[in-house]
Amino acid sequence: MKVERIDVVCIDVKNLDRAVQLFSELFEIKFERIPFEALNHTHTITENADRAYEEAPMKSLVSKNPVGLEIIETIPPLEKEGLRAINIKVTDLKQAKVEMKRKGIPLLAEWDIGGFKEAVYSPKALHGVRICLV
Repeated sequence: MKVERIDVVCIDVKNLDRAVQLFSELFEIKFERIPFEALNHTHTITENADRAYEEAPMKSLVSKNPVGLEIIETIPPLEKEGLRAINIKVTDLKQAKVEMKRKGIPLLAEWDIGGFKEAVYSPKALHGVRICLV
């Protein structure tokens, strides 16, 4: 699998506005707010998904910036704040998925958001970190 770069680091928060204000002031960066429910998307949950992932809220408020930091407030809010996922850009997603399967890393879900495709992998198999290949 050829990795191009870390694409985005996603952080779950309980209050998007407060988090955006904090990170904007702290790092002197601007965020663009994107209502997730307005995006054209499809997703597939695999048989490897645990119950918590299957029941996770699908409606979110998202703010992102060109630096690669994405802040997400789910509706309803999650109980825990912190690292949600690291999105890694690969040159060939289809081939990367084959390699991950061969290495025994469970695929939780696949997303297609307006042509942006990602494969979500289990944090249980990756030292507690959800990895999304994009």
